[in-house]
Amino acid sequence: MKLVVDLETLGLNPATDRILCVSFWRIGFDNSPICLIGASEERILKEFWNFVELADEIIGFNSKSFDWSFLLARSMIRGIKIPKNVLQIKHTDLREVVYPYNSYMKGKLQEFAKALNMTVNTENGQMMPIFYEAKEWEKIKAHCNEDIFATLKLYTRCKEIGLIK
Repeated sequence: MKLVVDLETLGLNPATDRILCVSFWRIGFDNSPICLIGASEERILKEFWNFVELADEIIGFNSKSFDWSFLLARSMIRGIKIPKNVLQIKHTDLREVVYPYNSYMKGKLQEFAKALNMTVNTENGQMMPIFYEAKEWEKIKAHCNEDIFATLKLYTRCKEIGLIK
């Protein structure tokens, strides 16, 4: 099972900033993203790892250096058991696919979404702490799910043009 993953956090430091939301799409299984969100980071992590255990590929955008690293670090801090097979799962980071020779090039996921003619309706990730403080969980969820759709579209385009086999 291929799993498209995105998360939203309170900030960029996994040592001090918590995960607010993890959304994922099981390609071939789901008609919409599954969103794990709420006040309990422990619950989010435990439920997420239960799904990942069944995956044979993880797909994301800038996911190796941010999302995946954040998930692993927060799980370690919270004492959440990670399935044994997690580090052996194939990981397709679309940022690395699009920029295979230059990791310093500019280009955020929302910019790629717009370039692929997707409508971007939600705020950027910098708004997550404000939404968290206001307990605006639906806005956090909407942004995370929009990122999942953009990641899935970018993945599909990369497959169509031969960047991914």
